[in-house]
Amino acid sequence: MSDDVDPARPASRRTFLRASVLGAAAMAGSGCSLFVKKRAPDATARVEGGAFRISLADHPALRTPGGSVVVALEGGPEEKLLLFRRPGGDVSALSIECTHLSCDVEYAGGRDRIVCPCHGSEYDPWGRNLKGPADEPLSSYRVAVEGDAIVVTVG
Repeated sequence: MSDDVDPARPASRRTFLRASVLGAAAMAGSGCSLFVKKRAPDATARVEGGAFRISLADHPALRTPGGSVVVALEGGPEEKLLLFRRPGGDVSALSIECTHLSCDVEYAGGRDRIVCPCHGSEYDPWGRNLKGPADEPLSSYRVAVEGDAIVVTVG
């Protein structure tokens, strides 16, 4: 039986169903990529000697628990990092891309969780998986507060 379609003859049920399933799969596959959320960086930092530094004076969100800043890196292992201040005052740094489909994650300070706005994955403040569909952790980086600056070691 040939897959050629005769425009004068109505499509068979099998041909119609196959076309419907393939069309739905194509739309679903492209639909996820259309809705990948990316957060604009709040700061840009140059990685030198395996670390970068940002000023708390320039980023007051990091002075308050629950605050977060997205830092675009020049010369680092990641394109962007998410820095956030936890309820106890510690500052953490994680890769920003969800390991499921690369949406940018957000810090939910009230819950002390990292959440993906696209598909609901959740991570703890150290980047470990708590809820899928993501099944890989986020990369975590060492952070030190030195006076009025935050220093993040990435290399």
